[in-house]
Amino acid sequence: MQVERYLCKLYGKVRYSDNLFHFGNMVVEQEGIDYLVCNYLRRDQTALRALARYLTRSEYEKNKKGAIVLTWIGFAEEAQQIIDSYQKRDFIKVKGLTAKEIKDSQ
Repeated sequence: MQVERYLCKLYGKVRYSDNLFHFGNMVVEQEGIDYLVCNYLRRDQTALRALARYLTRSEYEKNKKGAIVLTWIGFAEEAQQIIDSYQKRDFIKVKGLTAKEIKDSQ
C-alpha cells in the first residue's frame, strides 16, 4: 500500500493490469507510455529476472509498455546489472528509493 501511495504521488495514478510476465501488476503512465512496475524492494530476483528475460525490445515496440523497477537506493546498481546481463534496455528504468521518500508520500 505504501508503494502504491508513492507511485500515485509521483505519477498521479496507478492502474492494475494482468501481467503476462508475472513480475507485478501495477501500471503507471508517463509521457503516453505505460510502465509496468516491478517491485524489487524485497529483492525478489525471480521477478526481476522474469522482467529482464521477457520484456524484450520487440515486446516493448508491439505493446508500448516499458517497466520501472523500484528498489532501495543501495541495490539500484545490482538491479541494473541483472537486467543488463540479459540485454541493455532503455525502456526499463531502475529507480532507487529511500525509506524517507516512501514515508513522505503517506
